Amino acid sequence: MKYLGKHVFVPFISEETDSPIGVFEIDLTERYFSTMADIVEPFGNDIEEGGQCQENITDNQQNTNVKLFYNEWNYKHLEPFSSFTVEKMNELESDIDQLVEKNDAVVTTNDVSLSTKIDIWCKHFSKTANEFYGKILKVLKNNTDFPAETAIDNLYGENIAGLAESLQDYRIVDDDYAAMLIREKAEDDPLEIPSYVKDFDESSEYHIEDYGFNDAKLEESFNDWLDDQIDFCKERIETTK
Repeated sequence: MKYLGKHVFVPFISEETDSPIGVFEIDLTERYFSTMADIVEPFGNDIEEGGQCQENITDNQQNTNVKLFYNEWNYKHLEPFSSFTVEKMNELESDIDQLVEKNDAVVTTNDVSLSTKIDIWCKHFSKTANEFYGKILKVLKNNTDFPAETAIDNLYGENIAGLAESLQDYRIVDDDYAAMLIREKAEDDPLEIPSYVKDFDESSEYHIEDYGFNDAKLEESFNDWLDDQIDFCKERIETTK
């Protein structure tokens, strides 16, 4: 069986989550058969849902082959290959062949990065990817002339999956920082926590003036993030043409 010892990554469209970027994985690197799925956030730095979330492979026409494979083979999940008959192994190989041929599935000997999973998805769903990243690119460009604080608030209003995590990578949004502030308030006046928390969002590091966040540092970090994400979206759109 030619796929033993390999990973097979199959793109699908997730309609039940904030991000449509779904990748179904068939793992044949162990002594047993297993599948899993990731819903990747558009900037590629995190996943929205991962592991056993194959229920997000909907029955729409674009996911047909992937859904059929999952429904047919899910009962064998975590079954050792020693339990497969020769006929079943041949059938499994044939079904994977169809995914590789019809769904641009990628076969590798190693796991791949989230960014590569986005590339796999964009290649197969080029029209959807172009529209999806085109909308994000338009939103990003519309905020290039705003101060960082205003631009970030605008972006949060667009409900872009993974925005907070992406900003956190550039030290613009810091969940640990927010947790520290809440702990300090808890020691000071626990009853005031609800009203305190509602005054800041994930970008609390610069919204709480008492802690003196440097505005110049914010502008520099945000502009770096914005330039990188614009380039990232352009690259995804370019590769789908």
